[in-house]
Amino acid sequence: ALDRNILCGNSLIAADVDSEESIAFSPAHERHRIHPLDWQSAFPEVLRAGGFDAVLGNHPDGPLQPHEWVHRYFQRHYSVYHQQADRSAYFIERGLSLLCPGGTLGCVAGNRWLRAKSGAPVRKYLLSFQIEEIADSGTEAEDKLQPSLCVIRISRCPPSHAFFAAQLDLNGAEPLEEQVHRGRFPLVQTVLGAGGWTLRDTRVQDLLKKVFSAGTSLKEVVMGRVHSGIISGLDDAFVIDARQRKDLIEASPKSKPLIRPFLSAGDIVRYSPHPLSRSIIFIPQGWTHAHAGVQAGWQWIKKKYPALARHLKPFAERAKERKHQGDFWWECVCEPGVFDWNQPRIIFPGSGEFPEFSFDTGAIIPDRHTRFISSSSLFLLAVLNSRLSKFLLRVTAHELPESKRTPVWERIAALPIYTTDFDNPVDAGRHDRMVALVIEMLDLHKHLSHAKTDQEKRLVTQEIESTDRQIDSLVYGLYGLTADEIAVVEESVGK
Repeated sequence: ALDRNILCGNSLIAADVDSEESIAFSPAHERHRIHPLDWQSAFPEVLRAGGFDAVLGNHPDGPLQPHEWVHRYFQRHYSVYHQQADRSAYFIERGLSLLCPGGTLGCVAGNRWLRAKSGAPVRKYLLSFQIEEIADSGTEAEDKLQPSLCVIRISRCPPSHAFFAAQLDLNGAEPLEEQVHRGRFPLVQTVLGAGGWTLRDTRVQDLLKKVFSAGTSLKEVVMGRVHSGIISGLDDAFVIDARQRKDLIEASPKSKPLIRPFLSAGDIVRYSPHPLSRSIIFIPQGWTHAHAGVQAGWQWIKKKYPALARHLKPFAERAKERKHQGDFWWECVCEPGVFDWNQPRIIFPGSGEFPEFSFDTGAIIPDRHTRFISSSSLFLLAVLNSRLSKFLLRVTAHELPESKRTPVWERIAALPIYTTDFDNPVDAGRHDRMVALVIEMLDLHKHLSHAKTDQEKRLVTQEIESTDRQIDSLVYGLYGLTADEIAVVEESVGK
């Protein structure tokens, strides 16, 4: 009958708790609430026969109570004890101890034990059993009120085969069961140690080693040629719309080189930025000294660029109070030569999870929320925009709990960039083919921005997608990926 099998009690503490000396000093009501459960007495027949076939649990989160007797008791009775360990660690050990040989423990628990220092004892303990499956919600839940969780299934027997792992999105629209079924991957238990467990596809681990060994880090490739966009300090004065730009240039044609397209992080898309509606009056630091001399700077500006001077004059006092300004109030502070005309660059957002990279021939001025690489390499642009690079960023993002807020440069600096051997005809040919495809891609994006009809836009978009696939195929070839390895990448980043 069920009334003999459904019991209420503290499943982690047995009757021998009374022998713990320090418990005598705890209040009587606290001792009364313990309600220990002696499993041997409660289920003698089951445990004499070897144990339960299965143990299921939904374990409470959080550490033990901060009472001396509690910690003394758990330290003596549990090999997974750690002062800051979550209670789930003790439930896992207790559950496994109640199983018969070959029995299965399945539970939902907090996942801090997977990576935290306090979880080292339970990780070491579990390595002596066969892990069957772990589904993990990651290092940080989006909802701070919702703890990060994992679902784990373990057999009470020595490890003998790979187990399945999966990443869960607790806030995703897809049901958790479908996430596990779709996203699970095999993992060899021998790759785990007492250190924090990062659950990665074993195939992914091998692929990462292969790709990173085939290239040089982006940081080394660009050799410090990474810069931040500018801070105008007073957008009201310096940032203008299309109508203002037209009026200023019509009134003072010579001012055209000083009025540049202005790009924000939201304008950046793969290969070519969105059409820009804003411009910036960009007079870089040092420009006035070089062109007008020190004494007659503003008078020279008024004479040479009268319309520009009339526009800026009302903002003079506010401009002089700017924290970021050049040698004069009408100048913008910037690194010398970095924003010169005809200085090609690859621009990307300063923050974000999966950045996109736009190419600029040197006309655009990017804002402070962007960064850029001073480079004319269309080959580099293709590698950065490839699905392989997105894959690398995705699988390494699990190591960065706040990856969405991590500066992009810190995340992409380690990306392995293939170095072309131009003495090798095959290598040189692939490089040239890649560059030709990127030129075609840039041209297609230009056509798309000028397309008038939906049909024309659809046709150009199809050509862009086709060209994109060809570029991805070439990138896979550069790093020597097999068909199976390409499938791992495609599965991760989506079709």
